[in-house]
Amino acid sequence: MGGAPHARAAVLGAWAVSKVGLAGGHLERHQLDWRVVLILLVLIGLGRLAPRVLKPRRVVLGALLLATLLTFGRFNPIQPAGPIFAPPPAAPVVDTLRAYAKANPKGSVVALGEYAAILNGLGIASVNHTLLRPELAFFHDAYPAMDAAAFNTLFNRYEHVMPDLVWAPTLVQGDVVAIPPDPFAIPLPVDFAAVLAPPPPGSGKIDQAEATALGAGRWGVIVGGWAGWRGVSPDQRLLVVLAPGAGRIVRATAFRLPRPDIPHSTERYAAGFGLRLEIETPDGAGPAAGALRVFARDAQGTWSLPQPVIKLAKSPRVVWPLPPGATPPLQPTD
Repeated sequence: MGGAPHARAAVLGAWAVSKVGLAGGHLERHQLDWRVVLILLVLIGLGRLAPRVLKPRRVVLGALLLATLLTFGRFNPIQPAGPIFAPPPAAPVVDTLRAYAKANPKGSVVALGEYAAILNGLGIASVNHTLLRPELAFFHDAYPAMDAAAFNTLFNRYEHVMPDLVWAPTLVQGDVVAIPPDPFAIPLPVDFAAVLAPPPPGSGKIDQAEATALGAGRWGVIVGGWAGWRGVSPDQRLLVVLAPGAGRIVRATAFRLPRPDIPHSTERYAAGFGLRLEIETPDGAGPAAGALRVFARDAQGTWSLPQPVIKLAKSPRVVWPLPPGATPPLQPTD
């Protein structure tokens, strides 16, 4: 090490390229690596000043010892790992997802976002997962109409499974696949009508409304949000109205989703919903602005949800769920 300046420069240069260039310049992510480089530079400099004291082998040994001490020196190898994996005593998010899985006839939770294998590691059967070798039959049963080549590309790979409100399964990046939650979620009845006198507004929100062109004047519309339902009961349902002249609803299906981010989430563990509509428009253009209304129902009555603003669907992105309190809380209504 002491007699090979070009080799040292090559090593440091390779480090800079891999950590700075290839990593996109996110230097804050490499604090431990910066410490190692600083240690190496200091020891190399001292070795040049006192070559008899700091010989090359001593420089290498000192670099290893100091780097270990200043990076992972506080790590206790005999410390029990149980507390790391044990959920906290009060965990509303975990309780909400566990309650959803218990209420789901399919026995699992399907949460929007990329949770990796965390939920399954907590003992909650979850469609969100990291799969080394996906069971192709499982996904084929869920999406039987997929083209064979597209199916093989999406599911015959190592992947993070990320449920998302998308019209069809989509490859988000090399190891992340966004999947529609419909086949795995709690079913939600949905009705559609031509005309309805608007009921008063009530508890709920529309978070997403996107349209995908299906061809032949048809559009696939995905609407996502939540309504103020508590628990799961047969009287809870959606009602959809498309304004006269705006087109025709060919098909409508809906499903429940967990929403641990809303107030009283442990009571409203399945208050979220996804709505899938196939709409035929008279001129083939996208659904007209303001033409679609969504209403929620239960045993207490019917109420209006905010007007969906339908936009053209964008390519999905990787979504890591935010911890509670990271965003302003939604408005409680009771």
